Amino acid sequence: MMHRRQMVQAVGALALLGGAARAASVLTDIRIVAGGPPDGRIDRWSRAAAQALRASLAPHGVVSTETVGGVDGVTAANRAQNLVVPNGRTATMLPGTTAIAFLTNDPRVQFQPDDFVPVLGGLNPLVFVVRGGLQRLSASTPLRVAAASPESGDLAGLLAMARLGVPVAPVFGLNGTRAKSRAFADGQADALLLFGEGVIEDVAPLTAQGGIVVCSLALPGPDAGAQAAFGGVPSLEALIAARGGSALSKPLDQAYRAVAAVCAIDFMLLLPHLTAPSDIALWRFAAGRAINDPAMLDAASASDLTLVSGIAAAQAVAPLVTGPDALLALNRFLASQYGWHR
Repeated sequence: MMHRRQMVQAVGALALLGGAARAASVLTDIRIVAGGPPDGRIDRWSRAAAQALRASLAPHGVVSTETVGGVDGVTAANRAQNLVVPNGRTATMLPGTTAIAFLTNDPRVQFQPDDFVPVLGGLNPLVFVVRGGLQRLSASTPLRVAAASPESGDLAGLLAMARLGVPVAPVFGLNGTRAKSRAFADGQADALLLFGEGVIEDVAPLTAQGGIVVCSLALPGPDAGAQAAFGGVPSLEALIAARGGSALSKPLDQAYRAVAAVCAIDFMLLLPHLTAPSDIALWRFAAGRAINDPAMLDAASASDLTLVSGIAAAQAVAPLVTGPDALLALNRFLASQYGWHR
């Protein structure tokens, strides 16, 4: 079922278009490396992007795709950081939540998220659903939040409740929206964070079980679609202003913003560090056209995503630029609240 088409943001590097056009004849064999598995969500988006980019990026060549590693994208990100030559011919597509591994000090991580150059992405609504709505947030008993694990994207919801001063009792081990929604419907959980593809569709069965969208966690900047999709739903910032909250330290607040930002990113196409400015200009020009491609627009609309490119894509990942104090504060929060450690 197709949803109402969301607003599309397109920013091309038009000032450098002359240089980009000259580079176009060089970029003949382009490759997009995607986080796995084959035929998975990121692989499908990489193939759609390759088709949409080809006309502007390599009109006389091919844009091929391949998958690397598993669904979390860590293997693909490591490869992009350490093995991809920044010659403008290879880009990497990752889910936003790949960066959670970096933020939570996963020992597998061999990449630095802010080294990558964002080109094109898909942003999803990021909303918190509570049975009983705002009234439940005022209850004295802890809010049972359905979550996969402390180092999953559900961490954004846990930190959001900490900012509101709401005590929580996470129900861990629920991987994916389907498992979390089932726990909600069975009465095992009181709340959950929704993000990724199909958020608008995912809300409907929760509403039938008494779920109410109480706030959007989308940060100021590129619109992740929550306000358009859910009407008058307040942002978390507005809810804190209206109800008060529990002040977090500045480093932990920065960590929250980084986690929320990556959860609002369904996928992002990235160039490696030190890619030449003319090549970046070409990719961003091509991406600005690709996000208006009918097939890309239809796929995004069906998945409740907003496509972004260029500056808007860069703004979406900007909160990831955090200092070591923010990472330390996040890891201390996880250890003190949930007994988590690496």
